[in-house]
Amino acid sequence: MSELKLTQHPEITELLSVLEQNGLHKEQDEVKSLATYIDEMEGQLSAMNEELMQMHREISTIRDSSLKVRCEKLISSAEKQLRQAATAIRTVKHNCRCMARNSVDTFKAKGKAALRRAVFAMKIPSTLALLQDMLERQAASAQITAERLGGIQSELQEAGAHIQRAGRTLLGRPEPEDAEYEQNRGLLGKAQTVMGRMRDSLSSMAARTAQLVDRLTSERETPGSRHSVKEALRDLQAEQKYGEDFPVPAEPAR
Repeated sequence: MSELKLTQHPEITELLSVLEQNGLHKEQDEVKSLATYIDEMEGQLSAMNEELMQMHREISTIRDSSLKVRCEKLISSAEKQLRQAATAIRTVKHNCRCMARNSVDTFKAKGKAALRRAVFAMKIPSTLALLQDMLERQAASAQITAERLGGIQSELQEAGAHIQRAGRTLLGRPEPEDAEYEQNRGLLGKAQTVMGRMRDSLSSMAARTAQLVDRLTSERETPGSRHSVKEALRDLQAEQKYGEDFPVPAEPAR
């Protein structure tokens, strides 16, 4: 049985209903925007992970052990980045559900004003800003990986050209070697394309996150809302609230 989307969890749907009933439309928009964003992000990360896993399987067919090890290190590093992002999303989902439940309980005990404060305490814009930072770092890491795969492909092409010259001298290179060279060159080109798509997807997600942060921040009622978001973001990082769930992506393996 597949896991429920965040927008489908009872804690979230109940909080959205309570917010609507009490006319807290800005707060309702914040919660709904975050839940919808998390669901979309989770789907995109899952699709990227499937593509990387398939690429890893194809890379594993390379017969040249040295070439295979170098490529597998780079792909494995990219897979680790996506696992970190998925862990961060799971943490945000769990925290949102817990805080949504607490917000509803607070409303039942203390009323509308307390409900508004409880939603504000969810720190939705700053949580999104933290995700944005993670996505930007991972996009940069994916770019480095794509460039390193391109470098390996260039090395392979240079070596292939050298072998071709030697092969002409020796009345032709055996066809199986030609086929293996072309297969490896094709796989490296494909891997580089996959990493380029991953970079573009992560960059697009980061940009969309930034737009959402700006919109939600601008809708906050207090004049110093942007400053408060920055302070809340620093608080989240200082508290290490998410621990390993929001790691700084490591530089890809060489």
